[in-house]
Parts: sequence; C-alpha cells; structure tokens
Amino acid sequence: NNKREKYSISIMKETKKMSDMVSELLELSKIEADVSNPHHEEIDMIEIVKELAGKYNYLLRDKNVFINVKVNCENVFFFGDTKMIETAVGNLLSNAAKYVANDGVIEVKIVYENEKIDIEVFNSGENISEQHIENIWIPFYKVEESRKRENSGTGLGLAIVKGIIERYKGSYFVKNESNGVRFGISFPKK
Repeated sequence: NNKREKYSISIMKETKKMSDMVSELLELSKIEADVSNPHHEEIDMIEIVKELAGKYNYLLRDKNVFINVKVNCENVFFFGDTKMIETAVGNLLSNAAKYVANDGVIEVKIVYENEKIDIEVFNSGENISEQHIENIWIPFYKVEESRKRENSGTGLGLAIVKGIIERYKGSYFVKNESNGVRFGISFPKK
C-alpha cells in the first residue's frame, strides 16, 4: 500500500506537470499565431499587480517572503486584454517565487513615465549565468545548473511573457544584480 500511494502521488505530480505544459503550449501557440481573440478593456495595472502579489504572498509564507509593491503614481490604466496582462505579470511573479531564497526579497516596481508602463520584478537569490541569460526567453529553455527539478517549470512561462509583450509592441529584459535577478517588461500605454 505504501508503494502504491508513493507511486500514485508521483504519477499525479507528473500528470499535473504535463497538463500545465499542454495548457502553456496552447497559450503560447495562440499568441505566436496571433489567433487568440483578446478582449480589450481598460485595466487598472496597479490593482492587477497588487492582486497577484497578494496571491503569491500567501504561497510564499513558508519561505518567509513578502512581495513589496512600489509605484511612482496614483493610478495607471492600460487598454488591453486583462487575461494576457495577468498572465505576463503572473509568470514573472511565479518565476520570482520559485527562485527567491528563504527569508529573501521580492520587489515589484510599477513606473509610468512618458506614456510608457514599466513593471520590474526583482527577487533575491542566485544569479543566472551569463551564458544562459539571453536564452531564457526561448520556449523550453531551462537553466537547471543550480535549480532544483521540483522548482523548475515547463520552460514556457518566460516565452509566453515575451509573446504577450511583443504583441503590445513592448520590450522585456532580464539582468543580474549583486544580490539577485531583475526581470522587466515595458509597453506603451496606448
């Protein structure tokens, strides 16, 4: 019975991973083929980021991490597809949550200047080696050197972020800092 239970749990975990991968592949293929039918509406960017940060704060309790959200203005509205924007920001937060060290820091900055919206997500922890840093936007590319297999995702999250931001004629970046990694997305307000 113990072996059955152990194998059942293992099979369920792998099945969930496969299901997640199929869902992400479908989402990525829709974005790349430009066949998704986005529902454009006015989006409160600060509200979306704070809601997502709240969800991840709950999941990060065991690591003793709290996401700090900083904004440079009272409100930032964007006309776009809420689900796509939530997916892009959520994937950046998911990535930060996976790789932040225990008792570490996750900081999200929202900056609105010159008709441009910038969202940056910083997490303390290990840097990404320079040989891998530009490739992480490629579908299925994973940096497994120091990262544990159970923490790793499908290798599609950042490719989805890239596809969504490119759809809005924006840009994206990743850079190592002395005590962690910073990801950013930027797109025109209009």
